[in-house]
Amino acid sequence: MGFLSGLAKFASDTAKNSQIDSMREMWEKLEKLSTERLLGIFEDNNRFQKQIGMLVYLQLEKKCATRGVKLSEEERDLLKRKCSSLKRAIELAEDYIFDDIRGAIRRTEENLSRYY
Repeated sequence: MGFLSGLAKFASDTAKNSQIDSMREMWEKLEKLSTERLLGIFEDNNRFQKQIGMLVYLQLEKKCATRGVKLSEEERDLLKRKCSSLKRAIELAEDYIFDDIRGAIRRTEENLSRYY
């Protein structure tokens, strides 16, 4: 049983590292886009239904451009859950990109508690 549990942990760690690498790559690409383009991508990708939508929203938050985004109560709840989940996922990642993401998450959480 020890071998199988070790193999399962290895597979889990590999999947998490792949997700973090993918997130880093997407964040770098999104940083180069204009606010208008980010808003378009956010609307085109079902807002928070995909990871790209969450990262786009955080980029908009980083650029202080989320005032144009109207959120329903359901979307605000989803955003809170996704922020919490994303914080746990990148908790141990050490890179300036993840510092940016953590900062955008903090601002998002502050704005959610301030305005809603």
